[in-house]
Amino acid sequence: MTHVDTCAPAAGADRVDPDVLLATLAALPTAALFAELDAIVQAMDTGDPRRRARRAGWLGRLLGRDLVAEATASGAASRIGVHLARAAEAAEDLHARLPGCAMAVAALATQARALRAADAPAPARPMGDPAGPPAPGDRGDAGRSTADHRARAIADGTLLAAVQADAMLVHARTLLDRHRQLRDELLPLWQRNQAALAIDARLRSEDGRALVALHAAMRGQLAAWRRPSSTPPTPEPPDPPTKDPLP
Repeated sequence: MTHVDTCAPAAGADRVDPDVLLATLAALPTAALFAELDAIVQAMDTGDPRRRARRAGWLGRLLGRDLVAEATASGAASRIGVHLARAAEAAEDLHARLPGCAMAVAALATQARALRAADAPAPARPMGDPAGPPAPGDRGDAGRSTADHRARAIADGTLLAAVQADAMLVHARTLLDRHRQLRDELLPLWQRNQAALAIDARLRSEDGRALVALHAAMRGQLAAWRRPSSTPPTPEPPDPPTKDPLP
C-alpha cells in the first residue's frame, strides 16, 4: 500500500500553516485504529465465560441473557481476527505518515518560537541615551500599535497550534504502542487462556459424565441392598460328623 505524506508542507512553502497541519493530523487514522482496538477488547470480554457470568448476574440468567451472551461469544475469535486485520491496516497507514508529521510539528514549533522572539518588545531607551528619544512609531514605552497586537496574536496562535499538534502526535504514537502491546502481548495471552478454558471445560464434562455414572451405579447398589430379597443369606452351620458304630 502506498501512503501519501500529507503532513509535509507544499513544495516551495517557507512556513507551516497551523490550520492545515492540525486538520491533517485530525485526518490521520487514529480514530479508526482506536475503534478497532476497542472492538478487539470488547470481543475478548464476550469470549471470557467468567466475565459473562459476572455481567449476567442471577437476574440475567433468569431472563436468559447468559444464553444470548454465550451465543455471541461463540464467534469472538473470528470477530477478533477481522478487527485485528483492520487495526493492522490502520496502524500501517499511521506509522507511514508519522515521520513526516513529526517533522512538520517540529517545524511549526520552531516557527512559533521565532514569532515569539520577533514579537518581544525592544528595551526602552532612557531619555539621556546618546541615541536620543524613541522615534515616532517606535515601540518604546508608549505601548504597541495595532500591527504589534496582530503579530502577538499570530505568535500566540502559532504557539498554541504547535502545542496541540504535538499532543495529537503523542496520541498517535501512544495508539501505535497500544496496538503493538495488544497484538504481541495481550492477544497471545487471551488465546492461551481460551485454550486452557476449553481444556478445562472438556475435562469438567468428562469428569461430570463419570461422576453421574458412578453416582447412578452407587445409588442402584445401595437401593438393591436395602431390599429384603437382596439381603445376603445367613450361612447355616455344617452338619456334625457321623460316628461309626462300635463293633
